[in-house]
Amino acid sequence: ADEEDDHALRVRPGAVRRRPYGRATPRHPAGADGGRRMSDLLAMSAVDLAAALQRRELRAVEVVEAALARAAETRELGAFVELIGDQALEQAAQRDAAAPEGPLWGIPIADKDLVARAGVPTRYGSRARADFVPTVSDPLAAALDRAGAVSIGKTSTSEFGLTGYTEPRGGGAWARD
Repeated sequence: ADEEDDHALRVRPGAVRRRPYGRATPRHPAGADGGRRMSDLLAMSAVDLAAALQRRELRAVEVVEAALARAAETRELGAFVELIGDQALEQAAQRDAAAPEGPLWGIPIADKDLVARAGVPTRYGSRARADFVPTVSDPLAAALDRAGAVSIGKTSTSEFGLTGYTEPRGGGAWARD
């Protein structure tokens, strides 16, 4: 196995076929091979992931694990200000235990740090709100939950969303070049 596979989920050779434009779809039901490579799951479009999750060819837990692993691997980019792995995996397990409901059932998403989600620190990109943890979710977060999505964390934003761009603390990866 090459170094890139060190962070991969297990996959049976030939278990994924490539579609035009680089999208990947599984050839077998979930569990038949004990898992898939993270890169294969991340290469799938949201439409393909949703369809595979609805057909139970994939488990929400394995898709969320792949998304969390990628977010953790790229932490130095400053895209995420908060990862909620335990909460996301618990929510994914609940999705796996229930009948598929909603168009985003089991799809991992990230909330902008401008969207309040109950129990998750919401800072609005400001140190002035560093300790704010909402008890009620914003309507957007609630709608995403009803659609079946699984939030994996919060992405960075400019302070209170006042500018049309975000510069992560530390300047992001390009600042180290």
